[in-house]
Amino acid sequence: HMNRKLIILWTETIRLEDISMSSYAGNCGLYQIVTNEGGSPETEKVIYIGKTNSTFSQRIYQHLLGTGDSGGFLKAKGTKYIRFGLIPRPIKCSDKAYARMIAHAEAVDIELLRPVYNKKSGWTIPEYRDTQVENCYISNIINLNFI
Repeated sequence: HMNRKLIILWTETIRLEDISMSSYAGNCGLYQIVTNEGGSPETEKVIYIGKTNSTFSQRIYQHLLGTGDSGGFLKAKGTKYIRFGLIPRPIKCSDKAYARMIAHAEAVDIELLRPVYNKKSGWTIPEYRDTQVENCYISNIINLNFI
């Protein structure tokens, strides 16, 4: 079939402990955990990529409680920031299909960025194997708080 593209809209970073104050905390999708020595994008380091089908705040809470694949990233030095990756949901897309879309995007980005706290990836979601993933950093384009 056609060359499909999946777009991830990445937000600006906020401090991990400020997650509940974010207007994105109730969304689902991907997230990057980032350390940033000195605060400039050049020194920013993505140390973990995760996904959630529930909400970002619930998923981070699980990490903090140490349940599931709790994320050794909590042990990383420096201030930790989070960036949310929002994937526009196609009309009439089932929850299951959307979850698999998110999983595909996560696999591709782990492969691309190789964050130090993610286990080796390489798995794919078969029906999305030919689907490209494009990472767009929307903080450079638009402030979504106006919407």
